[in-house]
Amino acid sequence: MLKAHELVKLWEVAAGKQLWQKAILMLAAADPGEPMENLALLSIGHRNARLFRLRDGLFGTRMDANSCCPSCDEKVEFQLDTQVICNPELPSWDGGEATYYDDSSQVVFKPANSYALRDIAPVVEIEGPEVAGRELLFQCVLQYKKNGIMQPVEAIPEEFLDKVAEKIKDIDTHSEISCRLSCPECEHSWAESFDIANYLWHEIEIKAQIILTEVQVLARAFGWWEGDILSLSDIRRKYYLEGLDE
Repeated sequence: MLKAHELVKLWEVAAGKQLWQKAILMLAAADPGEPMENLALLSIGHRNARLFRLRDGLFGTRMDANSCCPSCDEKVEFQLDTQVICNPELPSWDGGEATYYDDSSQVVFKPANSYALRDIAPVVEIEGPEVAGRELLFQCVLQYKKNGIMQPVEAIPEEFLDKVAEKIKDIDTHSEISCRLSCPECEHSWAESFDIANYLWHEIEIKAQIILTEVQVLARAFGWWEGDILSLSDIRRKYYLEGLDE
């Protein structure tokens, strides 16, 4: 579990970075002995699983979330359990190659990693998530053959590419996570995608800002240095703060 000064440092360093970078920095803060290169090369499913376990240690397994109904715009609040939506018993893809084929076509592919997310970031901004998702799939494909003859990746038929995408999701467990939601107002049901990197970063951002606010209050009240206050445990900071209200 990250200590107060480590969490604040993480927020300071990662603020303003792209989400794929924030995900790596969060994992690096939790495991400083592991090279950043190794973390960036983790498959997205493997990366997500580790982010869920980091979240368990920092904030527990229950997550409160909300969305808007796509039918009536009603706000929908829901709860998730990290142990349910990210089963720690399921294996993660080690990043090796895999093959999918039918009677005439064969595709060799690998899982997407954080570098792939980096490369499609401009596509998301310019073309939108749907086009970017297709570009990400093409980055995963290493080889495409039709009737035993090598073909350009871009020549893969849409229907076959969709099957490859499903195969990647099956192998790279937790690479894509979605929740089935139902609107209490109009009873519309839909699948909502869930991004653990974005969710956890938002929590860390809020927690870091709360800690720094506590530092300001205690520094003014007692004249303590920031480093001394950050070295205090959460429960001791809370005790001193509650004493100021008496």
